[in-house]
Amino acid sequence: GNGNSQRDADCTSEVMALLEQKCPEVLNMMVTANVFPPSGGGPRGMATRYNVPFLGTIPLDPNLLKSCEDGVCFVQAFPQSPAVASLNSITDQVVKALPVDDGNEDMKMEH
Repeated sequence: GNGNSQRDADCTSEVMALLEQKCPEVLNMMVTANVFPPSGGGPRGMATRYNVPFLGTIPLDPNLLKSCEDGVCFVQAFPQSPAVASLNSITDQVVKALPVDDGNEDMKMEH
C-alpha cells in the first residue's frame, strides 16, 4: 500500500461516539456555508431579473438525493433534516400560488 491506510480509514462512527460522549450539544448544531457563492445576486438575483418569485433555499443534504434516487419521501424518511422546513416552505408557497380545484364545480366538458 501507500502507507496512508490509517489516514484514509473512515473514522466517522468513532468521532460521532466521542462527540456524543464529550460534547453532545454540538450534535444539535447546524453550520451553514455558502458552497456555491452567488454571482450576479445568486438565485434571488436571478428571480428578480426574470420577474419570478424567489421561493427560498434548500440546505444540502445527501439524504435528499438518496431519497429521490430510491423513490422515498424525503420529508417522511428524514423529518429531522434541516432541509425539511425549507422544502415544506417552498411547497406551501407553490401550492398557495396555484389554482386549486376545490371539487365544488361541475367538471362538464363541452363538445
